[in-house]
Amino acid sequence: MSEIDRLDKESVIPFYHQIKTKLKEKIRTQEYEAGDILPSENELSEMYYVSRNTVRRALKDMVNDGLIKSIKGKGYYIKEAKLEQNFFRFYTFTDDYSLKNNNVISKLIYRDVEEAKDHIANKLKISQNSKVHKIVKKREIKDKPIILETSYVSADRYDLSTFCDNKYEYGCIYDIIRDNYNIQIGNGEEYIEPVNLKKFEAKQLNAKIGEPAFLVESIVYAIDNQPLELKRSIIRGDRFEFKLHYNFHI
Repeated sequence: MSEIDRLDKESVIPFYHQIKTKLKEKIRTQEYEAGDILPSENELSEMYYVSRNTVRRALKDMVNDGLIKSIKGKGYYIKEAKLEQNFFRFYTFTDDYSLKNNNVISKLIYRDVEEAKDHIANKLKISQNSKVHKIVKKREIKDKPIILETSYVSADRYDLSTFCDNKYEYGCIYDIIRDNYNIQIGNGEEYIEPVNLKKFEAKQLNAKIGEPAFLVESIVYAIDNQPLELKRSIIRGDRFEFKLHYNFHI
């Protein structure tokens, strides 16, 4: 056993917690990568000179933390790390991750013009049954679908029918409106709530019906406070987490 793996027998920190910390570090440094199987309980017990019950408690904590998953008869596997996003910058998700890597892909699923339902009409400040552009696309990172986005834009205010599909896939809708209608962006609002995936959402995100997810509803306004776009994003709950940073001022 290396010194790095050796437990501190004199520490007040319980052995199971020390084991969990060491395994988490191996995951962080990619000594253990997503999809890898961890050493068995017996192997870890021998590695750290502790009982299987101690090892089992460490592994149970890691399962609860979402770091690993247990498959009966096979063992413990490393799960995909969750994507972290600043809560106040979700609307810039694609830009943020495109800057970090080139693995963000957008795929257009559907676009059409339809009548606005009550909720959509109220958010866009248009009359009920007015026509809206509906654009559905999904965002993938490393070929794995993470977000399903549905955008709504007033068809009476903005004619988006002439733009090619490629424009929708790789551009933000409000950027298209701003650039083609010479409108200045003012501000935006976001609302987040936990939901369960419905059939269509689960299919598009390669997940199971009923699995937990986030719904983020975003509205972008022009400088005159007129709504430009309403976007409803369904995000896989097992692949995403939001970070809220704040300062204490004394």
